Formats: sequence, structure tokens, C-alpha cells
Amino acid sequence: MARWIAAIVGLVCVALFACFKWEERQFRLSHVPAALNVSTVLYANEQSWGLPFFPLPGDNETGVIVYELPPATAKKIEEAGIEYFEKLPRTSGNGNLDWRGYYDEWKRTPVSELEWVNDPIDGSIFPEPTLDNFLSRYGFWIPVDPDVARLINEAVANPGSYYARGRAGTLIVIPAKRKAAYVYVG
Repeated sequence: MARWIAAIVGLVCVALFACFKWEERQFRLSHVPAALNVSTVLYANEQSWGLPFFPLPGDNETGVIVYELPPATAKKIEEAGIEYFEKLPRTSGNGNLDWRGYYDEWKRTPVSELEWVNDPIDGSIFPEPTLDNFLSRYGFWIPVDPDVARLINEAVANPGSYYARGRAGTLIVIPAKRKAAYVYVG
């Protein structure tokens, strides 16, 4: 009898863990517009300073999520350029009209917004945008895989990629590398 109970408890734990991982994946995908057809998270590093499972106003979060951009989508973006983004439907990655995955005012790289080039310590301007500058803005920096940081730094500092600010972060689409990156601090 004890073995059956242990087996049932084990199965319930595995099922709960699987549900959590599925929900986590869906949440991460929701940051990308559905029309980009992204379905694979390649990298995620997220940190939260606050209450777990119950975020409050004033809690701090920092994160970097990298997605695989499907070849067909990358090709369409390379052919259409910024017009591709200007015609995106206004739905999030999970198909809803909520704020996640909704972006307006798409721009071409290189990035020039202050949060990418402004030194968070003394306010001076750096010569080029970097992920470290962006993530350090509020003092809650996280370490990022060097290859991921290089990918994002090259994308935001050079022409050929596109980006837009959302309510909580910035989405960078890198068609030449078939990747998209969502970065946020707050």
C-alpha cells in the first residue's frame, strides 16, 4: 500500500512540475507577437527581487530571453524590412490583447534610446549601446551567457535588426541570425 501511495505522490509531483514548466514556457512566449511564429525558447535568465509568486509594485525584475525565429519569418522580415513590423496584428504571443507581446513604434537598429547608452551611475553617454548598460539601469544586473550578450550587443549596435519597446521590456528581432531577444528591467 505504501508503494502505491508513494507512486501516486510521485506521479502528482511530476505532473505538477510538467504543468509549471509548460506554463513558464507559455509565459515566456507571450512576450513575442504571435505573428512572429516563435515557438522555441533558446535561452532564459531571469531574476526577481521581491516576493516569489506574488509580485508587488516596487519589486525588481531583470531578464533576458532568446527565441528561435523560424526561417520563413526571418526571410519575410529580410524582404519587407520595417514594413513587416508596421503590419503586425495587435495580439500578444499568447493570442490575447494584453500588454505582453504588444509593441508599437518599431525601429531599425542601431538602438539610440538612453537606457541602452546612458551610464546608470553618472549619466554619461557610452559610445554604443550594450546589454550591460540596459540591464544595469536600476542596479539589478544579472550575468548573461557571453554568447548571448555578444548576439544582443551586435544586434543593437549595428544595422540589420529591429526593435520595439513594450510596456515592460524591449524586443529585438535579429533576422540574419534567426533569433529574437526580449530584455527587461524594472
